[in-house]
Amino acid sequence: MALRSAGILLALGLSWFAAAVALPVWQARSVVDEVLAERALYEARVASSSSDNPLDVILQPSGRQRNCYDSIDMRRDPPPGGERMLESLGGPRSAVRKLALYLRSPVASEPGRWAALELIVLCRRDGVPALAGLMDWRDPSIRQAAATSLGDTGGPEVAEPLVKALRDPAPGVRYAAVAALGRSGSQEQLPELAGMLDDDDRGVRLAAIRALGRVGRERAVDTLGAVLCESRDPDIRQCTAAALMHIGPSAADAFITGLAASCPEARDASAICLGRLGGAKAKAALMAAKANPRGCSYYVLIALCDIKSREAREQERTGGR
Repeated sequence: MALRSAGILLALGLSWFAAAVALPVWQARSVVDEVLAERALYEARVASSSSDNPLDVILQPSGRQRNCYDSIDMRRDPPPGGERMLESLGGPRSAVRKLALYLRSPVASEPGRWAALELIVLCRRDGVPALAGLMDWRDPSIRQAAATSLGDTGGPEVAEPLVKALRDPAPGVRYAAVAALGRSGSQEQLPELAGMLDDDDRGVRLAAIRALGRVGRERAVDTLGAVLCESRDPDIRQCTAAALMHIGPSAADAFITGLAASCPEARDASAICLGRLGGAKAKAALMAAKANPRGCSYYVLIALCDIKSREAREQERTGGR
């Protein structure tokens, strides 16, 4: 009798496991496999076309700046037919639950995890709790992917788990969190992003500079200006100058301060950027630097020529009016 009761309980337990875990994981895996197949077909069709966006070049790292975390920051288009696939899993909320179980299961492959995360991103706010829960996962690659997906999801509710991820022991996770906050467009986390400029990992520091350039606007000018003048790392300096250029004319004061920096390379970079920004303030600062034997350099002269050439073209266009 006892054996029969134990057998019944075991059968019930197995049935519960199949209904609560195995079946949802199998359903999610089927949809993920379909996403991967659709993705392969889609990428094969567009393989010959370039996906580079020239508007993003200014904030892209140079060849020397590229690091092992760059792939984390590469956003992908939503999976083809993603909305239909979510409906096949019972709608967004049901899909998030099943996909989260799949992500934590041993059957999930690395491409499959990315496909599952892309589907969760389509769920928007419904997917945030599942992605935030993955930020405590033991595998750093999962935490990295979850941080990137939180940035793609957007909304104010993603800020808390991303700020928490800034203290993650894995530098790749911190990089992904910084990049995600940089894509958010919100200035609420500017102090946290500025704090990442002192991170131990060079790749994270570069990501923080780019993020401040994207979301900081005028509020980040002084912080980035200090980095431009003080950094001895040429890639950090180049990235900072690009971030300030992204902010635009309001960053002119940072470059004017940079003309007096102790580092000759910082002075040269500031002169080049002032020449590209143009305007009366930039021209006056460059003229003052030209008159100063210590401040005058080849790049100051080139920057002044750049401004004068644009002024001449503008005069020619307007007929001298």
